[in-house]
Amino acid sequence: MGKEPSASEVLVARELAYYERIKAYLLTEGHARKWILIKGDEVMGLWPSYDEARAALRERFPGQVLLLKQIVEKESVLKCGYNKLCRS
Repeated sequence: MGKEPSASEVLVARELAYYERIKAYLLTEGHARKWILIKGDEVMGLWPSYDEARAALRERFPGQVLLLKQIVEKESVLKCGYNKLCRS
C-alpha cells in the first residue's frame, strides 16, 4: 500500500480544492494572472506579482503552509515520457 500523505500535503490538497471552487468567480471578477494566497478555505490576499505575494507570505505567515498560486483560466501541463526529455 502507498504511503500516507503528510499533513502539509493534506492542507495543500484542501486549499487547491477550495481554489478550484472559487476560480470561476475570481476570473469573472478580473483577477486573471494575479497571485492568490489561500489558507484553508480562506483567501488571504491577491497580488499582481509573484514577488509581492511571496513577500506577503513570508512576512505574514512565516513557517506556515499555504497555497500560493497564479490565477489562470487554463492550467499548463508538463508532459513527460520515459524515453523523452520533459518539455514545457
